[in-house]
Amino acid sequence: MEAATVPKAAITAWIFKFNPQAGTEELGQRIVKGPDDFEHFEMHDPATTYVAYVPVGSIASGKHMAETWGFWRTLECASCHGPGYKGKDDAPGLADRNPTSIVRQL
Repeated sequence: MEAATVPKAAITAWIFKFNPQAGTEELGQRIVKGPDDFEHFEMHDPATTYVAYVPVGSIASGKHMAETWGFWRTLECASCHGPGYKGKDDAPGLADRNPTSIVRQL
């Protein structure tokens, strides 16, 4: 989710725990990801959903990079990672991946 501000969060159990009652803070150039429902996360509920806050413009930037391979414009990520970036042959899928791990890989 693109945002300029995010609910205040603290690191708890090695993950961000959002506290909307505490107000908001500037996101800046960070990626902040945490469970939508921290109690379900603590219960190891496999249906726990997560939200990743990214700076405004990040999604369009990522789409541009994936489609043109950034400034080099030599090949599209789908040429290796398959249609819809779902994975192909030995190349893993990129769709629905943790945005922090994609940034680290790049």
